[in-house]
Amino acid sequence: MNKGNTLGAQSTTSVNTGTWRHIVLTRDQSTGETKAYVDGLLNNTRKSDKGVVTRSFSSIGRIENSYLSSAAPFDLDEVKVFSAVLSDAQVSAIYANENAGKNWDGAARVCPISGPHHLEIQSSGSGLTCAASTLTIRACADAACATLYTGGVSGTLSASGTPTVNWDGTTGGATGAGFVIPSGSSSVTKNVQVATAGSVVFGIGAPTPAPTSTTTCNFGSPSCTFTAQTAGFIFSNTATGNAYAFPAQVSGIASAGLFLRALQTSTSNPAVCTPAIIGQTTPVNLGYACNNPSTCQPGSLATVNATAIAPAGTAVNLTFDANGSAPVTLRYDDVGQITYNASKTVTPFGGSTPVTLTGSSNAVVVAPHHFDFSNVTAGPIKAGTNFSATVTAYNGLATPTATPNFGKEATPEQVTIDRVRYKPTGAGTSDGLFSGSLGAFNLGTATANNLNWSEVGIIDLSATLASGSYLASGLTATGTTGATGAIGSDGSVVRFIPDHFETVVALTAGVPMPCPVGLICPAQYNGFVYSGQGVPLTITAKNGLSTPTTTVNYNYSATASESFSKAVTLNAVAAVGGSAIGTTAPGGLASAVAVPASSFSAGTTTTPVFPVFTFAAIPTVPTDAYWRAFDSDSVSSLRSTPSSSIEGGVKVVSGRLNIVNAYGSELLTLPMNVKAQYYNGSSWATSTTDSLSTPGGTVSAAAVTGATLCTGLGFAATPAAVASGIGSFTLTKPSNGRCSADITLTAPSYLPSVSARATFGIYKSPLIYR
Repeated sequence: MNKGNTLGAQSTTSVNTGTWRHIVLTRDQSTGETKAYVDGLLNNTRKSDKGVVTRSFSSIGRIENSYLSSAAPFDLDEVKVFSAVLSDAQVSAIYANENAGKNWDGAARVCPISGPHHLEIQSSGSGLTCAASTLTIRACADAACATLYTGGVSGTLSASGTPTVNWDGTTGGATGAGFVIPSGSSSVTKNVQVATAGSVVFGIGAPTPAPTSTTTCNFGSPSCTFTAQTAGFIFSNTATGNAYAFPAQVSGIASAGLFLRALQTSTSNPAVCTPAIIGQTTPVNLGYACNNPSTCQPGSLATVNATAIAPAGTAVNLTFDANGSAPVTLRYDDVGQITYNASKTVTPFGGSTPVTLTGSSNAVVVAPHHFDFSNVTAGPIKAGTNFSATVTAYNGLATPTATPNFGKEATPEQVTIDRVRYKPTGAGTSDGLFSGSLGAFNLGTATANNLNWSEVGIIDLSATLASGSYLASGLTATGTTGATGAIGSDGSVVRFIPDHFETVVALTAGVPMPCPVGLICPAQYNGFVYSGQGVPLTITAKNGLSTPTTTVNYNYSATASESFSKAVTLNAVAAVGGSAIGTTAPGGLASAVAVPASSFSAGTTTTPVFPVFTFAAIPTVPTDAYWRAFDSDSVSSLRSTPSSSIEGGVKVVSGRLNIVNAYGSELLTLPMNVKAQYYNGSSWATSTTDSLSTPGGTVSAAAVTGATLCTGLGFAATPAAVASGIGSFTLTKPSNGRCSADITLTAPSYLPSVSARATFGIYKSPLIYR
């Protein structure tokens, strides 16, 4: 993206790598600055021509200019054009939202669907000839029915087979065998009575809109086969009601208000049910079958009236009333889709021949109650580096236990992990970038080893059912590291700290000075300072991402709980990633190395007092000095791969002010020339790039043997800075007439002066001064 002939910003890495990448290009017409972002991170910046681009573009995804027109070697999707230049933070937020499956602005993403993938009929698969059974018609948006279709569907149910079938025209939203799933809903129930014993096969004819695949059923063998019998058990929600389709349940939470009814067809009216067991307490064999996943975990994970039952069945004493109804409370402590089964051989009330009563519930979805975290990596954790956490799906028992079938569904359910920033809060703080995913669940537990947060601070981790609806039941589950259960409440995840610092020499008021000819200065900054002269330095806290970014939450606050910056100490080292410089000659001492925590703002500081390196002896050969930063959390600019460290350095040289001897009248001021010099390893050379140092301080006058010492000497005017290393200053006339003095200056402190003789009242050809 550019204007004119100056190429705009391009990504420095390939984006056509076979996986989808998130690309953002921006251009500021007022400055001509263009930026390229890849996966939410700034990748490159470059200046192009300024001004409005008036030429319209005719395509996206092509390389076009006056010489070339060809398709770009990649696919494009979800292209957006914004009316303003996006900031780094906005690009980061847009990437995070879209990477999480949301719209760019964080709104929930709803993809339009023209029609259902298929329709599914749900039932227990069996019923009584004397009672209506309930069919649930569900519209599925995908093959696994993990997502439901809510655009509305109508159609007609069919039943093939010899038994007589009566449809309840007051249910299902339509008369006769018709049904209507209203828009906004995904299912509807229809009552049907198979009035004679035998089997029928249910189906759906002419649904509108037409599904792309055929109707399925969750019962029968062959599929969709329903069997009616003259006596048996039904599960109901009233003591006198028909078969009841259980809604989805929550694992570990008991469902009360249910009844197991023992019924038989009346001998006088086949359309009427009469009790098969009346007024007695008797054992009934109760069990359950696992439909999804198809294998139950070992043990008795379901209870009826607080009695644990095995999948194959367990005898449970039930008390039947005059209606043939026994109250039951059901609970399942695992997850999945199950069917409750009941059986008992009895001689029905009023009968003489023993019969076996059987019956089943509809297929009931049981969702996890909540998720919980464990084994979170101990802290502090470095921002932008991977850490681990384990998530477990739990039931809702008073003492929760894991639900081992979670993640073993036909289409495995999964959990999404995210973060909620706990500290710091307020303006200017950042949520950073968060990534990572769980591995496969085993026995209800999964671990993520690739969690990564790019910022500094304290966060809570949150776990959310990825599908948002467990087995399309409408039930979901969440969890958090927050001890009170409120996401973001406690910040239970340990503190995050920067991965490393970067130190960069920052030109300030002419310091460092340019490297003069003949002196080789560090590549990081082509400049030099004198021994004892402060070096302006910027320190930035960075994360450990592949392209590190600034951790803006490394910031000072007067409120201790909101402050995450630390006091930083600087140390002089001999090379990037190298060892400390020795303190004895030819080394030296670093001073002014304490950087207060209060100086950090948005992850960076320019040292309020410039660090100084002073040679132990003068002269000392020119020496490279690099600055290493570290804090009390052991965050350092020294990285695990030392050569990848960014540590600002300059050339440090021994310096001096070389004052030139001068003489003149005792009645006049006396100009004296001076040179700023550095030691190049063999001799003193003029600092030709020094136009900063200013002779000054106090004039010191030392006695000259055999001559009168001048008194009252000082600066006649404030000295100016040297120019290309050469300058001058002017002494006031002495207060005691003819005299001499050896002159030195006390400033600048990093340029000790070499004394020079000032003589007042001698000849200066061709004139005699009096």
